[in-house]
Amino acid sequence: VSQSRYIEQKEVWAVEVIECERGWGCRVDEVRYFDTKPDADKFAKEFNSANTDEVAPDWYMQAQTPVKTKIAVEVGG
Repeated sequence: VSQSRYIEQKEVWAVEVIECERGWGCRVDEVRYFDTKPDADKFAKEFNSANTDEVAPDWYMQAQTPVKTKIAVEVGG
């Protein structure tokens, strides 16, 4: 007996990781998804802990503030 597969929306916390390079600008390098805000906050804080220079370097990456969003997930099967 096969089960039906379907898509449903799931609320998650998204953290965009931004890459910036002097002369080229910034872009979203990746997006990480977390089930809880504390997990998303922890990731962003740990990721950004290396950004300790007093001025922006020529190249760096930075995790943005977590935002609540929805993603599609496959269920069943």
